[in-house]
Amino acid sequence: MISTLILVSSFAVVGVTIYSGEAYIGYTKNLFLGEGIIESGGLYAYRLDIPQWFWIIAGAFVGFAAFIVFKKHQKYLWASSALLGGCLTLILGYLLYESLFMPTFFNTKVNATTNLIVNFGHSIISSTISLLAYWAIKFARRNKHHET
Repeated sequence: MISTLILVSSFAVVGVTIYSGEAYIGYTKNLFLGEGIIESGGLYAYRLDIPQWFWIIAGAFVGFAAFIVFKKHQKYLWASSALLGGCLTLILGYLLYESLFMPTFFNTKVNATTNLIVNFGHSIISSTISLLAYWAIKFARRNKHHET
């Protein structure tokens, strides 16, 4: 239960503090490592403005979904613990890769400590979306079995 509360509350906080405002969605035309992609002009991106109210409404939706799951199907709450473990693994993996492997093997310097915040946000947002998808699939399967 506590892991679900941490994940759900972090979702809205991360959205409002990190992912509000100017955002870019795009792809690369060439493969590069690190920030070199931006310096070389190899990024095709489209600019979006994501307002804070979007994250507040999304956070309220996720909180409401968690409340329903907590009230009716507590057995589905365990997944948030696994997802938080995955968040920690992702954050530490990127930290090690960016601080040890990239400078050593690719001669590319990246500010790994600055990227901790972005990697935390990325992992929380994607884990929360995964949790919602897991709950939706479980409920759909559960309802399908009750109909037959």
